Amino acid sequence: MIGSENALVHKIPVGVLIAVGVPCSSAVWLPSIVLLSAPLSLTNKPRVSSKLCQNVVNCHFKPSTGTYMKLKKLDFFALALMCATSYSAAAFAPASTPDDVTSREIRGLFKSQDEANWNGETPEQLARRFYTEDVVIVGEGETSTQRGMKDAVSALVNWNEYLGPGGNKLCHFEVLEPVITSGDMASAFVTLSCKPNPPKTTKPESIRQLFVLRRTPQGWRVAQEMWENGGMDH
Repeated sequence: MIGSENALVHKIPVGVLIAVGVPCSSAVWLPSIVLLSAPLSLTNKPRVSSKLCQNVVNCHFKPSTGTYMKLKKLDFFALALMCATSYSAAAFAPASTPDDVTSREIRGLFKSQDEANWNGETPEQLARRFYTEDVVIVGEGETSTQRGMKDAVSALVNWNEYLGPGGNKLCHFEVLEPVITSGDMASAFVTLSCKPNPPKTTKPESIRQLFVLRRTPQGWRVAQEMWENGGMDH
């Protein structure tokens, strides 16, 4: 694996090679050798014909009798411990799951909708970037549903009129934990909070909503929405 008549690691005991070489076959290996082998001075020659130094510029060890033997055994055990620790940290670091990715994407949808409101997009633009074409919406106290993109646009027009000019720029969504996902479908509880916009609104407004979302070629979109007045504890 690593070999030369002058290679430093040629003389490392087998047990240390197993402890060090296996976990540290990547970049962790090289800096560990250089740092923990500080008693060895560096020079331009003779070269150490070893793969250890193939990616390190001017990585050459000064020859001296017994240089290798002067390295304390503690150096090798410390090296093994460092490498094993690095390996363990990488092996057990939490990885993103598909559910985590979906949750971030859905949170991104609501964040981008906030930004679109702040940028002054029209109700039709807001609806098309947020809802599916066959969306179903039902609100507090309503006995009938609003269905499809035309009804969704109409609902946003009425909402903006209620808030007054620029009122929608004072609102923001907050997605509550957890976001439930299953394949191309997901659901989430969300609160919409709006600051007062006198003279149209004189107090904060809060709406709690349950959204069912579907993944589409354009990204996540709301397929169903139910809302009622009031906030929601986290």
